[in-house]
Amino acid sequence: MKQYNVLVLLIIAIILSSPAILFSAELDGWAKGICWVTKEPSKKVSIVGFIKPGAVITVETTENNDWLKIVYAPVRNLKTMEYIECGGCFIQDETFTDTSPYRKFNR
Repeated sequence: MKQYNVLVLLIIAIILSSPAILFSAELDGWAKGICWVTKEPSKKVSIVGFIKPGAVITVETTENNDWLKIVYAPVRNLKTMEYIECGGCFIQDETFTDTSPYRKFNR
């Protein structure tokens, strides 16, 4: 019984020490405008690519609420305009929306 209690306490300690891993959410949405893509969630690092406005993207929330981690997005290289693999890169939260830019409004 003591071994069981120790195991339960160990599992609880792991859960509490890594909430971002356990509680991040995957979101589907669109780029509101041009999304500048970086390798780290910071404005101080260089931009590795961009996402065009209206592009469909899938992201994950992060501990830093100002940034989202890319799961899938059509990221283009700044110089060649070719698509690049950028899963695990970041965009700013303000450039993401879950409201379709193609939604028809009631008149």
